[in-house]
Amino acid sequence: MLFSGLISSAWSLAASANAGGAKQIVPSAEPHRNVYIPIAEQPFYNELERSYNIWTDNPIGEVIGNTAQETLLNFYAVMAIVGNRADEISQSYKDSPGLFWNEETKHEIENIEHLFEVAVKALDASQFPESVREHLADESAIEIKHLLDYVFYTSIEPIKLFEGEAKQDIASKSLDKAFIWRLPGTPISLTNRLGTNDTGFGYLFSAETTKNASQMYKEIYPRLAEMTDSKYKTPTFYKDFIHTPGHLVPPKWYVSIPTWGHDFLEQEVLGGETIFQTIFGLIALITYGFALSIVGTYSLKKFAALAAKERPIDHSSENGLLNSSTNLASTYWKISLSIAPIVVLTKFVEIFIDDYLNFTGAPLIIITFLFEIIYFSLLVFLTYITLEAIGRSLRHRMHRLDNKSSSQILARRRQISLIMPVCRTLAVASGVGLIYRLLLMLGLSPSAVLALSAVPGLAIGLGASKLLGNLFAGLSIQADQHLRIGELCRVGDATGFVRKIGLRSIEIQTQDSVITIPNAAADENTIQNYSKQLGNQECQGLSLNIDITDKLTTLQISELIQLTRSYLTSQQAFVSSFVSINRKEAYLVLDIYCLLKTKDLDTWPEYIELREAVLKRTLQYIDQVRLSRQILRLGLRTPADLIEKFPSILEEIVQEDPMLKFNAAHLRISDDCYNFILCYKAQHDTHRGFMHALNHLNERIIRKYEELSLQIPYPTTKFISTVNES
Repeated sequence: MLFSGLISSAWSLAASANAGGAKQIVPSAEPHRNVYIPIAEQPFYNELERSYNIWTDNPIGEVIGNTAQETLLNFYAVMAIVGNRADEISQSYKDSPGLFWNEETKHEIENIEHLFEVAVKALDASQFPESVREHLADESAIEIKHLLDYVFYTSIEPIKLFEGEAKQDIASKSLDKAFIWRLPGTPISLTNRLGTNDTGFGYLFSAETTKNASQMYKEIYPRLAEMTDSKYKTPTFYKDFIHTPGHLVPPKWYVSIPTWGHDFLEQEVLGGETIFQTIFGLIALITYGFALSIVGTYSLKKFAALAAKERPIDHSSENGLLNSSTNLASTYWKISLSIAPIVVLTKFVEIFIDDYLNFTGAPLIIITFLFEIIYFSLLVFLTYITLEAIGRSLRHRMHRLDNKSSSQILARRRQISLIMPVCRTLAVASGVGLIYRLLLMLGLSPSAVLALSAVPGLAIGLGASKLLGNLFAGLSIQADQHLRIGELCRVGDATGFVRKIGLRSIEIQTQDSVITIPNAAADENTIQNYSKQLGNQECQGLSLNIDITDKLTTLQISELIQLTRSYLTSQQAFVSSFVSINRKEAYLVLDIYCLLKTKDLDTWPEYIELREAVLKRTLQYIDQVRLSRQILRLGLRTPADLIEKFPSILEEIVQEDPMLKFNAAHLRISDDCYNFILCYKAQHDTHRGFMHALNHLNERIIRKYEELSLQIPYPTTKFISTVNES
């Protein structure tokens, strides 16, 4: 509401609508000063005097009262005290030497600043943007003080603040309901309803009155000089406040400037700002811009250096990670340390212009908004760079820890892998929080900020759903620990060691390449983890499934399992093993699973070497078991007594080699010969030794056949043909 209504017909309408209210004089070219009722003759004057005396003797209290009238009179009395004392201090600069106020004066300035803060709390400034709320509220408080001066000093009828209801009845009103009280005949209103539509304990000047105080003040400030002198009158309060540096009281060196100097320096030249404010404001802005350009250039050069340094890292190499973390961490710290001073300088320049130079009006809002945007942008950037530097420094320190055992090394690498994702998550969360705070500082309400966040939320839902899916899947994998750094796993069709678990993807080192699998795909696929932890020992799983295409007897299968188990047990690299036989379709499968105690659990060379050794030895055992069962034939005309002795003869032949153990020689009769199935066990440490023993065994059998004049019958085939008779 504009205060032009105060000096137009709106005044008469407002007065008629408020029976018993004060009638205000309509301004004209020749005002009737002789009909104004002196403030000392107003009905509320005794209450005003009481409030004035209380605040003079005891400056501790609350301006906000239980009634609108109480708040109004408290506010007016306090502001009168503040305005007059500030003017008295400014005029007392000749009483003491020096360019700065002495301690006693500083203490007095602090007292009136406190009183002023208490008075400003009686204003509902919720409609001002948060970044400039304090400054605009200070201005509005002084402007409302002048508006009340105008109302109280230009009234032609008594202003009956308490007419129509007793004071005790007003004080007993329930404050849990919303009430609005308007100063009779004016647009000045007080209410116990805050800007958030909540009711409060006490009455404040309404948000509309606070917001429109500046426009109303412009309508009446030419008339302030026509008022009669009084201890409540402060005609130059607002002018002194906006035209001088400092807050309520200018610095002593400034008030010591001669009058002609003040007349020159306080001329308005730019948006209502004085020459003094404009010159020093431009100096501060130019200096800040120069410093910002230097820091910006330096940071860009460092980022260019980072782009050159940050190459793919060999996660399996301690030296690769250590060298990378050392170089990059130092660069990030240099950037962070260069940005931190400019962040502080940004806030300092803003305070210097807003509080010390005391900018007001549109220049105050523009500069404050600009510096708040720069400040929060730099703060977001600084937070990211600092957390990045902290993460890389922590990685560097952990890499330098001297851990000897493989389990300690692996545990350390897993911890290292979590550092950067955690730091970057904190950086993102901090950035979002700071941007949210910036929007609030610029005047957006929390509901508006949430409404705006729905737009990027929709964009994320449409275009970045996969990214969010990978992010949440990565958090799930880290929490449930399906996979861990250094473990040998099979994810989908990829089998290898897990090198890295990031926020977006998993890196798996296969035998020939590095495979990157999105977290969401890994979480959806079946994960086969071959690793296991026995006590404090980290073990790597080795799994083999060997197809047995030869037809083996149950005795041979038992011997194969026993040989394989004995071999695995004898190997120091295996802390645990499991051997079993299984059937797959038309053939058997030998299943082998071992836990390996290796030096480097996240690299392939030792694993491949051990896997090759197990596979090779197992295949040799299969061959050995197959060859340890032979069929020896005797002709059908062989004497019966020789046939009866033949198993004993074979046993003697086998036992000539101490590394061979005779099991049995079973007789089988076929159509054309006698078949003796010779079964024995070999106890050789190597497959080569077994083959030599087998060769010698066959030679002994042949000699025995010659010695006994036995012939080895050969299978014959009888072809029977039929002739078609015509």
